[in-house]
Amino acid sequence: MSLLTKNLTALHRKFIVMKQILLCASMILLCLASLETTHAQTASQVVKYGIKLDADKLTYRVYMTSTASLTGTNARIATAQVTIRVPHATGANRFLFTNVQGRDVSGTQMIWTSGSGRVDAPMSTSSVGNPAVVLPYDYISFGFSSSTSPVTFDIPANTELELFSFQRSSPCNGVVSLFENATDPFRTPNSAGTNPGNQMTIRAYGAANTYFSNYLTAVDCTPASLSANLSTTVQVTNGSPSLGGTTTALIVVTNSGPDAATGVVSQVTLPTDYPVTSSSASIGSFTVTNGQWNIGNLSVGQSATLSVTFSATVGGIGSVINEIIASGQPDPNSTPNNHLDGEDDIASGCFAVPIELCAGQSFTASIPGTYTNIQWRLNGQIIQGATTNTLNITGAGTYTVETNSTCPIGGCCPIIVIDGTCCPTNVCVPITITRIKRG
Repeated sequence: MSLLTKNLTALHRKFIVMKQILLCASMILLCLASLETTHAQTASQVVKYGIKLDADKLTYRVYMTSTASLTGTNARIATAQVTIRVPHATGANRFLFTNVQGRDVSGTQMIWTSGSGRVDAPMSTSSVGNPAVVLPYDYISFGFSSSTSPVTFDIPANTELELFSFQRSSPCNGVVSLFENATDPFRTPNSAGTNPGNQMTIRAYGAANTYFSNYLTAVDCTPASLSANLSTTVQVTNGSPSLGGTTTALIVVTNSGPDAATGVVSQVTLPTDYPVTSSSASIGSFTVTNGQWNIGNLSVGQSATLSVTFSATVGGIGSVINEIIASGQPDPNSTPNNHLDGEDDIASGCFAVPIELCAGQSFTASIPGTYTNIQWRLNGQIIQGATTNTLNITGAGTYTVETNSTCPIGGCCPIIVIDGTCCPTNVCVPITITRIKRG
């Protein structure tokens, strides 16, 4: 083999080696590029946000979950932003909040601030066939930066972690939702210069935004159904006042919840033969002429009391009935103003004023014909044959009646009959006595 041939052969071998080296280097670069692409895709699909509302309907909590498990310094959140969307309102109804509390990490809180990150009722961007309109929402952004709040905590994969909470201090206007970066009408370019949106950078992923979607998007502070269980009682302080005396009915209306009651109205049926001498309501106003008690609002557990005093001017039974006839909320176990005995929104009480009965006189007591299984009693003893809805009373004593229903006469009051001090008209003649002075 000539020297030239040997040199060419050696050069060929070096060329082959260099080609192999270059090929390997290319493969390494390709692998590195592939790894970098995979890392970038992973960074953009790590964090989700969620929002919840406590049972008090005031406290909102914002959470995160991660598709990757991160520990130590790799789990450090460098920056984050959460934007919420609330119904637009003005004046006293404008959405306001207080008491922003960041996640507690070994006694140190994450510091989340809203600062000037609020835009009320912004304009949407106009386009062909779609003129700009005022959006019916207010946007509030909460921000976090590790430079002002250097806290670190491990981020387990697929585990819900609370980031911060805040409390609504304004009236409930409806749904509060998390901003949707890809679909909200206030997204770029509409939001130019205001920067709403959700974002989070984590040290393990450098400056890449790891947030990519929401998993709990909205909460509603409006209760699913408001209800207020209203009930009433009637108590008479003196069940048997003497003729010419007085007695008082204490009427109580109570709200047992679960929600506050508004616009409560009660109708009091007063006895016609017993004049009202005084009345007093602890809440609301009472009109004696029509018996209407306008109570108004009752919070959960609150009671209202009405006191009505009567004059016992004639013998007989005085019955006081109270029924709740209106409320701004449904009652779970009764219906206002349906006059149905047995429901807890209607109650009655009574008092018995003795009836004077002279010798030879009688009167008839009766109960409605709808009652059955009737039995009249005198002084607790059965009156033989007294099983109809009427009873002719001819003598003194205490009369009661039993039926298929409880208390058919004026709320369980007896009929009290006493001997009267009266004379027959042909015996009792008015006599005038005149004294004459004798000289």
